[in-house]
Amino acid sequence: MKKHIATLSVLAVSFFAQAQSIELGLRGGVDSFWLLNSNTSSAGNTENKTISVSYNGGLHLAFDITDNIGIETNLMYAALSQTYSGSFSNSGVLPDGNLYLKNQSYTSKTALTVTQIPILACIETNSGSFVELGIEYDMINGANYSASYSNPTYNPAYSTSNYFAKSNIAGVFGFGGKYSVTDYVFILTDFRVTYGFTDIKGVDGLGQDYSSSPYYATYKPTTAVNASLNVGVFYLIPANKGYKIGHKCKGAPKVRSGTSHPR
Repeated sequence: MKKHIATLSVLAVSFFAQAQSIELGLRGGVDSFWLLNSNTSSAGNTENKTISVSYNGGLHLAFDITDNIGIETNLMYAALSQTYSGSFSNSGVLPDGNLYLKNQSYTSKTALTVTQIPILACIETNSGSFVELGIEYDMINGANYSASYSNPTYNPAYSTSNYFAKSNIAGVFGFGGKYSVTDYVFILTDFRVTYGFTDIKGVDGLGQDYSSSPYYATYKPTTAVNASLNVGVFYLIPANKGYKIGHKCKGAPKVRSGTSHPR
C-alpha cells in the first residue's frame, strides 16, 4: 500500500509541475455493477443475475497540461452490489449446511465496499465535451452475502471477504462534459464503464465459494464490470501566470474569452 501511495505522490508532483491549471472538487454517482462468472451463467434458473443500484462518491483531481489534454485521478468510495434470484428444481444442501427444497425460491445479494483510484488521460474539445481512458486500481475493503428464502422462510447473512481478492485492476473508458457556473466553478457529468482485468474471485448467488468442489469441478475466474453515471463540481485553480481563464472544455462563451488571470 505504501508503495502505491508513494508512486501516486511522485506522479502528482510531476503533473503539478507541468499543469496550466488544476481542478479540485467532489464527484459521485450511481452504478450498475456485475460479477460475471461462466459457472453462474450456466446455472440456469437456479441463479439469475438481477439489476441492482450501487453508488460511489469521492474526490475529483485533474491536471490540465494543455488546452485539450489533461490527467485526472479520483479517490472514491463505492458500495457495489450484485443481486440474484432463482428457484430450485430439486432439493439439496446450501453452502452453510441448511437444506433447500424443490420449487423453493430466493433472492440474494453480494455487497462489496471498494476504494477506487482511477488514473485517466482526458482529451477535451472546445465545446465542453471530453473522453477519458485509463486504468483503475480497486482495493476491496469488505464483502457480505445475504439472502431471503421463501417456503420455508430462511434469511442467512455472513461475511464473504475471505473469498474475494484483496484488489482488482480494471480498464476505464468514459465520456462527458464540463459546464461553467462562474469563471472558476464548474459542474461535470460523465458516463464511465470499467472492465476488470484480474480475477476478483468471490461467491455465487447461493453464497458458495467459486473455488469449492464438488459445487464447481472446474474453477472459472470472476470478472467485475461496472457502468456508472456521475455528476460533480470542482474549483479551477490557475497554476501559472500565463494561464488564461476559459481554456479548453469550459463551455460558456464568457469563460472562453481568454482573459489573463491576475497573478
